Amino acid sequence: TFMVGLLGSNELSAVTAANTPIFLVQVIIFGLLSGQSILVSQYWGKGDQGAINRCTGVALYFGLAISSLVALTLLLFPRGVMTLVTDNALLVELGAPYLRIVGVSYVFNAASSVYVGMQRSTEKPVMGMAIFAVSMLLNTLLNYILIFGKLGFPRLGVTGAALATVFSQTIGFLLILVLFFRYGRKQDLRLKWSLHMEKAGRLQYLGILLPILVCELVWSLGENAYAAIYG
Repeated sequence: TFMVGLLGSNELSAVTAANTPIFLVQVIIFGLLSGQSILVSQYWGKGDQGAINRCTGVALYFGLAISSLVALTLLLFPRGVMTLVTDNALLVELGAPYLRIVGVSYVFNAASSVYVGMQRSTEKPVMGMAIFAVSMLLNTLLNYILIFGKLGFPRLGVTGAALATVFSQTIGFLLILVLFFRYGRKQDLRLKWSLHMEKAGRLQYLGILLPILVCELVWSLGENAYAAIYG
């Protein structure tokens, strides 16, 4: 926000408006992780590794499905989405390229967050903290380089901010993928187990997830309405 603000008030307003639908995606992912954490913590206490795998698989399925749908929508209709949050033609023009690119990052973010959430709920929080710290620092550095055109790179402005987010989230996801295939078997994790969960398990997960998700969505819609009215 600080770096984009240095470009000008129009650029800052465009990114702020573009982040409104992105904020809804973040809230949905947070709701998924909350439901996952409740169940995984219980299964960890009971020593049921198979159920942890299956619960993680359900969270991963929903997270990727939702984030992929949003990414596809933003990729194909960025201006249409921007017009839902602002009627300023200049802001729509500035924010649309940002939306088209940044939506892709939340596909990687959803997958990374589900795996890190599972680790955190099984008393292994350090890995997630380290990977997200690397991702955040890389994002900050790339924002500086790509927004302002440093180290020989072109000055990309708002588009550079979006590219920095996508690249840093991709690196974070790849790091998690490497750790999963290197240490997953030691933790008795099996990807094929994660893709199968009986109907009762899915209903249990949804029963915990939906109230949390509805609460978070209502809160986020209220926040967005407040911001729009205040703006």
